Amino acid sequence: MRRRAPVGFCFCNSKAFLRSIGKECCIHIKKPRGKPMSRRAAAANAKKSVVRTHVEHPFAALKPNFEGFL
Repeated sequence: MRRRAPVGFCFCNSKAFLRSIGKECCIHIKKPRGKPMSRRAAAANAKKSVVRTHVEHPFAALKPNFEGFL
């Protein structure tokens, strides 16, 4: 079973640690300055975006109902 780590938990030094405890980094990979993004990085970002949209869209639908409370 794969678990996802919170966004603020992931930085370069902790990726190996996250893998060792069964979690994975959910932060998108940045494009190197002045160079094209690799196909591997673009594919990884696309995969993360699919998960992100499945998580965020239900919250966006609920947001108008709680406009005065949040």
